[in-house]
Amino acid sequence: MQQNKHSFNYNTTMNEWKMADPFMDWATGEQVGGFSVYNKRRSIFITVFVVCLLHSFLQISKQELQRQQQIYSEHKMLVKKTIKFVNECK
Repeated sequence: MQQNKHSFNYNTTMNEWKMADPFMDWATGEQVGGFSVYNKRRSIFITVFVVCLLHSFLQISKQELQRQQQIYSEHKMLVKKTIKFVNECK
């Protein structure tokens, strides 16, 4: 079986987590070099934080969508009542 030359090698993805040019954070004095150099505890914290942030955003978006749907429904009902009233006045 011939191997595809253009297939993606998932064994190299860890290299993508390393920064090409690591630097020193001037505020904290920490060496910053990408996620590959973080300790496991900090990586887990960041992952959990991002997941919680996304969950919160989705919940807020869901609530806003429900609010907009309620406003649209009330507006639609008001328009129907107004049209009915105008037709009755003729």
